[in-house]
Amino acid sequence: MLVLGLVLRLCQLFFGVPLDQTVWSDMNNYVQIADMIGNNVWREYHFFQPVGLSFIILLLKQHTPNWGFYLSLLHCLLSFGTLVFLWRTAEEAFGFKIGLISLIIGSVHLPWIYLTTYALLETIFTFLLSVSAWMAARIVKREGLAVVVPAFLWGIFFAGGIWLKGTHALLGPLILMGLILYKKTRALSPILALGIPVAAGLAHDGALTHSKIGKVRLTAANSGLNFVEGSARRRKPVTLPATRGIPHSIISLV
Repeated sequence: MLVLGLVLRLCQLFFGVPLDQTVWSDMNNYVQIADMIGNNVWREYHFFQPVGLSFIILLLKQHTPNWGFYLSLLHCLLSFGTLVFLWRTAEEAFGFKIGLISLIIGSVHLPWIYLTTYALLETIFTFLLSVSAWMAARIVKREGLAVVVPAFLWGIFFAGGIWLKGTHALLGPLILMGLILYKKTRALSPILALGIPVAAGLAHDGALTHSKIGKVRLTAANSGLNFVEGSARRRKPVTLPATRGIPHSIISLV
């Protein structure tokens, strides 16, 4: 099934519509922001959504001959990686049968295949979540210093998710509560290990926004961390160039 999943994703890459021919709606916004950042032009609305994908697009534009193809290739590889971590985590947690069923569903899940050729962040974000789930299992099973590495890596992938999307914010308090309830006094070392990269990521976001727009923002304005920080404050609407729409039902299936 892993081979089938990889083949389906590569077929989408080589035989589907090229990514740079399907840039509209949110995708067009990400690309426009990438171009503006590349010209050192910053606006407050750049931080309405996380800027992580725009930075990735900018790097690919600067260092590859065809940014659309290489972003699609990156999506294919990460989507395949999601399958691996999904399968192994489900098998370890629920047994061989559930792991196999999860692998079969993930291998042929059309949104995961289809979205590899769109300039959207869902593919990368899903990969980060799948790795985080695998690392969480390592945190629970290990003791002593052996728990530090998976906890630190969990923090890195969690912070990376905030940089890209942020809707997973409540996983932070949940894993902290779970560690305290499960490990009790032994929870201190994994909490410190995962807290360091998360705090560093939030501090980086705050420093970036302060240096570019003169305001400190630890997360994007529409981030899931609004659940933690409080509801988003009302702001004047920002009008962006008109773009064609993409069916949001595709995104909702991820």
